[in-house]
Formats: sequence, C-alpha cells, structure tokens
Amino acid sequence: MNAVFTEGDASTNPLWHPRARTDLSNVNISRAWSKASAKAFNAFSSSLEGNPHGTVHGAVGGEMGFVNSSARDPIFWLHHANIDRLWDVWVRLADGRQNPSATRTWAKQKHSFDTTASKVMATADLLDSRNQLGYIYDDYEIEPITTSVVVASEPIVIAGGQVASPGESGHAMVPDGVEKSDGNKGLKTLSFRRDIALGGRSVVVDLPVAPDAGSALTTFAIEPEKSAIKSAWLVLEDVRIGSDGKLGGFSYDIKLKKKNAGGSQDVVLGTLNTFTLSALKHSPGMAHTGGGHGTSGDAGTLRLPISDALRQLGVTGASGALQALSVEFESSIPESADKQYLNVGNIRIETSTLPIE
Repeated sequence: MNAVFTEGDASTNPLWHPRARTDLSNVNISRAWSKASAKAFNAFSSSLEGNPHGTVHGAVGGEMGFVNSSARDPIFWLHHANIDRLWDVWVRLADGRQNPSATRTWAKQKHSFDTTASKVMATADLLDSRNQLGYIYDDYEIEPITTSVVVASEPIVIAGGQVASPGESGHAMVPDGVEKSDGNKGLKTLSFRRDIALGGRSVVVDLPVAPDAGSALTTFAIEPEKSAIKSAWLVLEDVRIGSDGKLGGFSYDIKLKKKNAGGSQDVVLGTLNTFTLSALKHSPGMAHTGGGHGTSGDAGTLRLPISDALRQLGVTGASGALQALSVEFESSIPESADKQYLNVGNIRIETSTLPIE
C-alpha cells in the first residue's frame, strides 16, 4: 500500500485509517486481469465483483472489510476508481465487449448523493464518463491477458467427506441421520463435510458422491432436459469469523474442482471474506444470523449455484458417472502462519427439483 495511506496516524494524516493489512504485495489479485477475457457483461462483472473488488476489501480489512463501513476508509475511493478503470479497459478491448442496454430496469434505478436528496441521478446517467461526467481515463497500453497466481505452500487437503445417506440432511445444526424437512423445495444433500477451519493456507475439501447421485448429477450436467434435478448448489453453512479474523485481512477464492487423469480442473464460484459475510444481510440469495460486524457470533450461509460450473468442468459422462468433487478455499493472501480466520460449520453439495429462483 502506498505510503501516503500509511504514514503517521489519524492526527497527522487524513488518509491514514486503521486497517488489518497494509502489505498487499502478496495478494492474489494479479489474476484479476484474466477476467477481461470474458466478453459477456454478466460474466465479466460478476468475476470483477469477487476478485479484485471483494478480495481487496477483505484483504485491507478494518472498516474496508465490511459493506456498511467501507466508504469511511479513504482508500475505498482509490479502490473503486481502479475498479472503474478496469471496467473502462474491458470496454476498450471491444470485440463484443460492451455495457448492457441502458433501457433495462437496473439502469433506471435512482440514487441520491446527499442527505437532502437534492441531487438525484439514475445509473444510466453515470455510464458515459466522457459526455456525462466530463472526464476520460488517460490513454494507456492494454497489456496481454494473462493469469498468474502466488502460491506460498501446498494446500491443506481435508479428506473424509461423507456421502449423504437417504434421509440424512448433512446440515450443520442437525445430528447425523436426522432428516431436516425442506418442505416442497425438493432439496437433497449429496455429500457433506463438517467443521472446516480456514487460516493462512489454502484448504481443499474432498466431497465424495454416491454412484446413484453421481449418475443423476452427470445427467443434469449433460442432458438437463432429461434430469429430475433442476438446480445444484454448493452450500456453506454456519460460516463464522474466527479469533484472528475479526478485523478482516484475509480472503479466499472458492473453487469447485474435479480430478482428471492428468490433474484437475477448477471453476471459481466466488470469494469468501468479511466483506462477503457482511453482505449476507443485504442479499436475498444468502442468509445471515447473529450479531454485528466482525464478531465471532456472526454466522452466515452462502448458497452458490454450481449448475454452470459442472458443465464447465467437463462433467460429460465419457468416463462414467461423477464420483467426487472437491472444494478449494484458495487463500488470496498465502501465508504459513497458523491463523484462525474463519470456520465453516458445514459444506455440502445440494440439488433441487426446482429451478434457481
């Protein structure tokens, strides 16, 4: 982090702010530029939202690491200016890359920028910086799209995930063998693992799949119209901030992985950090319980759709039914120190006979 943000203290430097981490030289955000290879706006924007946007929020920590307080840190504005710059670079790459239509509902959403609401603008009023805001980014050379990853050590591998038996929910709050009623949602747990501790090193969790469930998941991936399964999820339940994570300073990329004869393939599903957890209460697609920001009492549940990821992983059935998947929590700030940043009470693969809402 530039010294202008770290020198002195609050009494001598208006840009100084208490943060969990100021050394970001080893943060895995260099791969973020590889996201620009995506030509569809939704694919690019959702990837950018996770890394580098959410990753930097989580890595810096302090008030930057939580949705409701992040704008209090002066570096918030530098960070978001860079996100806008990356967005501008993506548009300049052209070849099918463009902003979505300004006639869509999101573009018409109104925003006020002071307590009196005297200045009101729609999202569409802010998309063209040259004509609407009176500025453009300096000309710059667009670098080749590459991917590089910083790896400090081999990930910790957690084997022994459990295949869910008939009537077994795998839910963190329910004892083994006790079914949790899911009403008419048609939910079924295929595989689960309890109590995953996340620290400075990456962690890989193996999730075996029973033969019949593997066949059903394979059919869903390659012939969805013939499958009773209509949606599939990776569920992280009872996610709690650990003793070393209360101020943030950490972030993980969540990857769904499938082993192949020559190694493994993976698809990034999202990011996990304090910023993600603090966003739970603001997102209808996630669940949140517990107290305020940054306390070990916070508990959240993330439901990440994996239907497209299964197809990207090449679940084709050519070598038989799917037998196992794994989930990697890849630390964006690799370190060897033993930390207790997060604990995931339960991780499971879940399917539903209803489509994603």
